[in-house]
Amino acid sequence: MSVQQKTINSSRWGKLTLLTVIAVGGILGGLGENGGKKVQAHAPNGANDNIAVKLVNKEPNNPTHKPQNKQLSKQKQVTLTHELLGRWIAEHQVKQLYTSLSPDFKKQLSEAELQQSMPYLWKKGEKPSLLSATTLNKKSMYSWEDKHGRSAIQMYVVNNQITGLKRVTVEQYASDEQFGKTTYQLPFEDKWYVLWGGRNVNLSYHYEHQNQRYAYDIIMTKDGASYKGDPTRNESYYAFGKEVLAPADGVIVEVVNNVADNKPGELPNDPSNLAGNYVWIDHENGEYTLMAHFKKDSIKVKKGERVKAGQLLGLCGNSGNSSEAHIHMHLANEPNFLYSYSIRPQWENNLDPTKGQTLEGKDND
Repeated sequence: MSVQQKTINSSRWGKLTLLTVIAVGGILGGLGENGGKKVQAHAPNGANDNIAVKLVNKEPNNPTHKPQNKQLSKQKQVTLTHELLGRWIAEHQVKQLYTSLSPDFKKQLSEAELQQSMPYLWKKGEKPSLLSATTLNKKSMYSWEDKHGRSAIQMYVVNNQITGLKRVTVEQYASDEQFGKTTYQLPFEDKWYVLWGGRNVNLSYHYEHQNQRYAYDIIMTKDGASYKGDPTRNESYYAFGKEVLAPADGVIVEVVNNVADNKPGELPNDPSNLAGNYVWIDHENGEYTLMAHFKKDSIKVKKGERVKAGQLLGLCGNSGNSSEAHIHMHLANEPNFLYSYSIRPQWENNLDPTKGQTLEGKDND
């Protein structure tokens, strides 16, 4: 894969790393390549305070005018929308961008370094085309591409501060237009949210890895959040314990069901089982589906059992290399994590699950 990237911020940002390798600024990383070798990637850290972004000089130290200065300061605060940020990128407004960086980011990057990087990041004067704008758990990710669709910028905003910035060179693959033989239906009832999915590294960090190029990471959300209450408890996450269904007919060829669920936000130090509790389904046409990260002891099917699309497989969990309850699924040419290649599945009703979409499964009763 020839995706090239310049990582400016390497601090950690709330992620849900699936299977292995990377999390590119969001929740969910993915199934590893090359024996689980780590790949440099961006996963920025959210600010831990509510420092307001000010695009003016510091407030003058004049007690007699302090109330007035506070009011002026408040009037100068701005909300970092994707429209505003896109304009700053196009105009190379380094001062505004740097002022808006989080304190942690500023410790890693000087204003002079950002100035030097701008010609690499973006061609001055070219208007960025918005690819994706998503917000989850008060963390926003924006992606823009150039007019040729060959280069893109990803930016991460938390608490109205820029916590990460990355340029990627985009490459497409001929396999994007080649569907597999297997037709999927959504593996759930109710409404779920596609966190990662799509045929572009900006829509799915999986895309640059052949063994999971057409993978999906799916969570449940309500009011823009994936949890309510204590974020360190699995039970706080809307997806945890929800039913996961077979996406297509087949035969179960492999099952693991005894891996403990992780504490949210913490990853296990065990590279031997990246998928946690999982099943592989043989669709008897040379194609196989991996469903991963089930809740411990929740899988209801056994090796050798024949399943139908819509049949209960188990409950959504947070096992394996995962830091938040979610479904990982992908179609492959063989039931092997590292040495298979991913196949683009067909979907019922011409669905094309893509990052940022909310999808509602059908009632299988």
